[in-house]
Amino acid sequence: MYKPRLYFAVFDTFRFFAFLKIFLLHLPFNEENEWVKILCGGGEIGVDFFFVLSGFVITYMLAYEKFATNAIDRKNYVLRRTLRIWPLYFLGVIIAYSNNFLTSELHIGSSAGYQPNLLISVSFLENYRMIAENNFPNGSPLRVFWSLCVEEHFYLLWLALFVWTPVRKISLFLFLLWLTGIIYRHIFYFSFPGKEFYDIDALSKMDYFCCGGLVGYVMAANPDQIAVRIKAIPAWIRSSWMAVVVLFFFFHHVFITVDRIADLYWPIASSIAFGSLILLAIHSDVNNKLRSTGIFSKLGKISYGLYVYHTIIISGLLMVTRRYEILLNRPLNLFVFACICLALTIAVSHFSYRYFEKRFLALRPKP
Repeated sequence: MYKPRLYFAVFDTFRFFAFLKIFLLHLPFNEENEWVKILCGGGEIGVDFFFVLSGFVITYMLAYEKFATNAIDRKNYVLRRTLRIWPLYFLGVIIAYSNNFLTSELHIGSSAGYQPNLLISVSFLENYRMIAENNFPNGSPLRVFWSLCVEEHFYLLWLALFVWTPVRKISLFLFLLWLTGIIYRHIFYFSFPGKEFYDIDALSKMDYFCCGGLVGYVMAANPDQIAVRIKAIPAWIRSSWMAVVVLFFFFHHVFITVDRIADLYWPIASSIAFGSLILLAIHSDVNNKLRSTGIFSKLGKISYGLYVYHTIIISGLLMVTRRYEILLNRPLNLFVFACICLALTIAVSHFSYRYFEKRFLALRPKP
């Protein structure tokens, strides 16, 4: 019988901090203040980290199943992904269109961005509309839903990959997909040099999915052998490298300027950094010590809700600050604003997870 599937306690903590970087980026901070810019800048990397984690988790689960049974339960996979993603996604779409209606009728909020199309939004094609329009859709939280569309496309692509590819050749196909993504990103960039929104589709993000996927694959194929090799590396080297990657995650924007050309190669470096962090972390005391009772782990479990609701909370409180002429370019005001936004986002996400999302999660078939 195949060995029991492993549990990676550290991942929920990783998810929370990935969200936190995104949250800080979406605050209305003043980039002229260097300290605020250091703390709040570079948040795009949070989405990248989410993609690496998704690449690992989905690949590990599918590879484990195929090694154990030599097959993939397609219905089980689709139902589990659907019941996890769709309920909150479609609730977010309803909220976004309601926000647009209120903005139009009451003349409040912002009307920036293009007017979304409901058919596009519910079809998980908003990211391609953003590429075509070279803009973002109006209405929170729809403007951050491009990443959920990318996730959905990744789920379908990975299902096809594991259904139709012999399990021992998965790693080769992951390398080929990674290379294909790099080539595609270059072709698209040089074909449309004026586009700002050019790398928000699944193929452009293959670096993250494939790097995380390769780590997940080797963990499913040879967990004991990988553990021996990782633990053969001196502990101080492993700890030092993890510290470097963590600092890179939080403060890369302070030391590295990613311009348009560098952005083509940035996903290669960052995905490798995150893939190595995951591989080292799950074989370290960090993974063993973390439990589901930890505060960051608990917050990580509701990270999907945190991601969906945070722009709604920020946009709503921004209208309040404008109504009462509260200046957020002052660091203390911004700090208070951020704390209130984060607290409300956590409260709403906890309520959503407990009373809305869990009702659908309970319907999911066992993995």
